[in-house]
Amino acid sequence: MAQKTFSFKEKIHLKEVQNHYMSYEEGQMLRYIGKNEKIQVNTRTYKWDQNDMKNYFYQTDSVVDYKKSRVINTSDFNFKSSKLYGDILMEGDKLFFYPQLEKKEDQSYDQFIKDNIFFFHIPERSSVDVHYSSWHFGMLTLPLKVYFKSRSDSIKNNVVLDTNINVMFGKKWGIKRYYNAPGTKDDRISTKSWSANIILGISKVELDKFNTTPSIGNVKTNVTNFSYGLAVGYQLNKFGFFVATGIDTPLTATGKIWNFCNQPWIGLGIGLGFW
Repeated sequence: MAQKTFSFKEKIHLKEVQNHYMSYEEGQMLRYIGKNEKIQVNTRTYKWDQNDMKNYFYQTDSVVDYKKSRVINTSDFNFKSSKLYGDILMEGDKLFFYPQLEKKEDQSYDQFIKDNIFFFHIPERSSVDVHYSSWHFGMLTLPLKVYFKSRSDSIKNNVVLDTNINVMFGKKWGIKRYYNAPGTKDDRISTKSWSANIILGISKVELDKFNTTPSIGNVKTNVTNFSYGLAVGYQLNKFGFFVATGIDTPLTATGKIWNFCNQPWIGLGIGLGFW
């Protein structure tokens, strides 16, 4: 059973290729270094000037010597899984990976994870791709709906163009790209992903003589409609394009004479993910 040590929403999936964990297909190999592999470096300089006498004061820090890092070879350790899961965080030119801990009788795996730092190096003006998955929540609008059935004898006017708002919750899988762009702090991450979602929404339906059975004649009225269904989407960063299917159920007794009450539909829409 996995130990609950994660703090980030997204999970990274590394695949083993010839005894090495790759960032993505033919990408970089995961590297590691012991947390105690450190060197002393000068990190700050203080200048003092009195009577043209210059004195410099240095502050030294103990930092990990990443130059001594090595590539993980799974044949040398107790790494028996074809995939490795964990969290990831970018700092400077390194993409740090935090593998998932496991509770096993053999504690050598967990101890190795705790004793070392794992990362991918991202040279300047380059990027690293990784597989990722996460739960997400967002908003979805479906301006186009096509109904398959109708309560009337025909299904004329079964295409509905209207505004509506739906909430979506689901799981997404895709590729996350981390950039090391000089002089840029923002827009250093981009994602491409597919998602499967549950959707719930509220919209307004106008009833008239053309979409009711029995017909309400020349009277027009609006009813509140509840929608529920499923949606599959392709997302670029937070924005996505979706294909959805579901059922509309008016929330009033009058709405039951709507031709498409409780009838299945398919729709196209766009969405925005909040997390």
